[in-house]
Amino acid sequence: MEKEFVPYTESLELKQLGFDEPCLGAWAEHGFMTPNDVSTLQDDVTIEDIKNTQDENMCLSPLYQQAFRWFREYQDWPIESWIQPYLSDKPRQHEAFYWRRGETISIGIFSTYEEAELACLRKLINLVKQKP
Repeated sequence: MEKEFVPYTESLELKQLGFDEPCLGAWAEHGFMTPNDVSTLQDDVTIEDIKNTQDENMCLSPLYQQAFRWFREYQDWPIESWIQPYLSDKPRQHEAFYWRRGETISIGIFSTYEEAELACLRKLINLVKQKP
């Protein structure tokens, strides 16, 4: 189930960009956790605790679809993105795109959908970090 969630590094960067939506997953000192994991933790850390923590190494972990929705709804600077099959003689490749300010830009062609999804998310994070 962990593969449905944004990885640690990108989750931490989303936190630094201001992402604080409710999430079903989080990254704590013990690694990735869901609400079901709370009963196995010695210190009974909850996802709500992680949302409110000042610990800069702990963060919420959104589902990919939550992260992409957040970028679409980003108040000052909405960014659309999508992944589609890449039409070539090589089977099952995917191309990732983003749209901003009337311009569609290809992020690249990837061997799997998951690689395209992660590359797309990283690109959106970098765009927001570099915005004027």
